Amino acid sequence: MSSESDGLSLTEAIAVFRRRWRFILAIVVLCMTPAALMAFLTKPTYQATAVLLPVSDDGGGSLSALMGQFGGLASLAGVSLGGGNQRAEAVAVLRSQDFGREFIRRHGLMPRLFASRWDASTKSWKGQDESKWPTMNRAWQTFDRNIRRVTEDRKTGLITLEVRWRNPQEAADWANWMAQDLNASMRQRAIDESERMLSHMRTELDAATHVELRAAVSRLMEVEMKKALLARSRTEFAVRAIDRAQVADVDQYVWPRRGLLLAGGLALGLLVGGFAALVTGSRSRSGNREQDRQGN
Repeated sequence: MSSESDGLSLTEAIAVFRRRWRFILAIVVLCMTPAALMAFLTKPTYQATAVLLPVSDDGGGSLSALMGQFGGLASLAGVSLGGGNQRAEAVAVLRSQDFGREFIRRHGLMPRLFASRWDASTKSWKGQDESKWPTMNRAWQTFDRNIRRVTEDRKTGLITLEVRWRNPQEAADWANWMAQDLNASMRQRAIDESERMLSHMRTELDAATHVELRAAVSRLMEVEMKKALLARSRTEFAVRAIDRAQVADVDQYVWPRRGLLLAGGLALGLLVGGFAALVTGSRSRSGNREQDRQGN
């Protein structure tokens, strides 16, 4: 490096670090303090995971066979053979706002989601201003962004449901309850749809005069009745729990990650402290050179 340069050579930089090690240490301590407070004072967050397998929705292929055999005739009668993708529907329902709001409402989670603002003795929200009380919109946003996560493996079809919460028992309960509620919701949807379809098919059957069309509608009614019976009798209607959510041990929290926070605070402190030391050292060196020039 040129002797006229305002920059510091590697040797000069090391000398600056040695002279100003106390300053650098102070910056490191300053940066690590909030990281340490967060690492050791933040209430732990636990994760419960349930793995779900979507259940086949076509009764072993009978509905698909009917679609190929009677699809054209049934469409003439205004009957839809639908069916759809139950796996995609299950994931969509699990992620939906309607399902999330109903889950929060059914299980009374508002006081748990906003525990600091709930007065357990009076069973009411703290404060007289109702406009400042937590709302279902806030509860849903908190639940969707910070607590519940749904992922789908398109190769295996498995659905992973994760719940992160401060209480490990509640995290496991909520994950398992959501799987149960999903089955209940999908089961009721299937029953309601079958009842609507049967009502429509009866009307079409009474009005149909074509023999093949009457046969198609009759077969479809049989399938719909089987679907309704299956929905009423099968507990795990939409998804089957391959792995139920388990309660994590006290030391098995996912946040805070103490080692990561402390390492980050140390790295940031060294970076900021070293940079500040180099800047002040460079300025001091430039000032000394300027004094030397003026003296000459």
